[in-house]
Amino acid sequence: MSDKTMSRIQIKLDGREGAAFFAEGSGGGSENAVIEEQIVNAARHVAIRKIPGHLKFNDITLKRGVDPDKMLWDWRQQVVDGHFEEARANGTIQVLDSDLSPIATFSFTNGWISRYVAIATHAGQDQAAVEEITIAIENFKIATNAGQDQAAVEEIAIENFKRG
Repeated sequence: MSDKTMSRIQIKLDGREGAAFFAEGSGGGSENAVIEEQIVNAARHVAIRKIPGHLKFNDITLKRGVDPDKMLWDWRQQVVDGHFEEARANGTIQVLDSDLSPIATFSFTNGWISRYVAIATHAGQDQAAVEEITIAIENFKIATNAGQDQAAVEEIAIENFKRG
């Protein structure tokens, strides 16, 4: 049995070559705006009823050491050049354990890089330069890996992304 501690995050894009690995990740998931509606209850008192409003999928932010692979740069450059429709890509994000076996797999649709930071580092500190991307998405789902039940996958994935 593999160690369930997150080791890496891997992103794969449909229709594009290669995959990228990251050391840190956050985001994904979804949220609804809350609409407050005034109602009169059976006792004729005004009460506030909360109902779900606009659904929003949260952007995904990933960080890794600077990498010579230009896949992410080229993906971002499509947006910079005004080709954002061509930049949209469906993809998967896998949270990998120390053996690089999947702990959890997420999928997103119509993602594109909305933010790219080429080098983030502090001079004089003993740390590697970091590359960071933010992916704007239109949908986000969790998928079950073979041999795991959905509840276990969600619990592990949520804890690992919170640490991300």
